[in-house]
Amino acid sequence: MSQQHVSTEIQQIARRIREMRGIIGISVDDMAEKTELTVEQYRKY
Repeated sequence: MSQQHVSTEIQQIARRIREMRGIIGISVDDMAEKTELTVEQYRKY
């Protein structure tokens, strides 16, 4: 699997997570806490 393909897949997953967060009403702050990351670290993903 090429690096470009992996990068594209990760971007698609990140988009789906954002969409699902919006649907169920979980904020970036809540997700950062749930994933044990700072808000800044979470936003980098």
